[in-house]
Amino acid sequence: MPNGAELFVSTLQHFGVTHLFTLVGDHLNELLRVCDREGLHLIDVRHESAATHMADGWARFTRQPGVSIVTGGPGHTNSITGIATAYATASPMIAVSGMRHSKMGQRNAFQEIEQVGLVRDITKWSAIPPDAAQLPFYLHRAFTEAITGRPGPVHLSVPFDLFQADVPTPPPLPAAPVAPRPAPDSRDIDQLIQLLQSAQRPVVIGGSGVWWSDACLELHRFLQAWSLPLYTVV
Repeated sequence: MPNGAELFVSTLQHFGVTHLFTLVGDHLNELLRVCDREGLHLIDVRHESAATHMADGWARFTRQPGVSIVTGGPGHTNSITGIATAYATASPMIAVSGMRHSKMGQRNAFQEIEQVGLVRDITKWSAIPPDAAQLPFYLHRAFTEAITGRPGPVHLSVPFDLFQADVPTPPPLPAAPVAPRPAPDSRDIDQLIQLLQSAQRPVVIGGSGVWWSDACLELHRFLQAWSLPLYTVV
């Protein structure tokens, strides 16, 4: 019978996650024990903002969501600058914070603060899973939100008792989210060619979508075919 931490880690691995950026804290004890046992590579930092900044950097470098895991309360507040940076730069990041016991809300529990409210305006989606069995669902939603449309960070605050709770009937793991890459309509391509042929001094401005779509080779071929100058914004 798996517990919530084991379900959480197996879902991350099912989604292809290999590295986690973290700073040890009491809310994370069970989760980090399982991460270490199951072979996830833990990058232990000395300040929570470093964890979120490194997860952001991992996402930008690999084109895959980076995952940070910090403790609640002051650990969570320390992580906010990195989350805000990822939001400003459209970087897909999963920022996870531990938090007080799920039954201790509004009771002045240890390090209790309104964590979701603090990051709601700098994330694409933020939530608190209600029980351990739903951790795979919430991770799937988090990864989907992070990579769909304009990429960006998402946040989960997970009560520490959910990591410790047994899950008698674990749900099947959801399929790993895949970023949609819609192809252009052929009529739009024809119109673009007409515009280029009639333009006097056309230039290409390459945005971050070129990087996130891994379309650098296609862009290079396009520039060579049309002999166009390129400006980048990233």
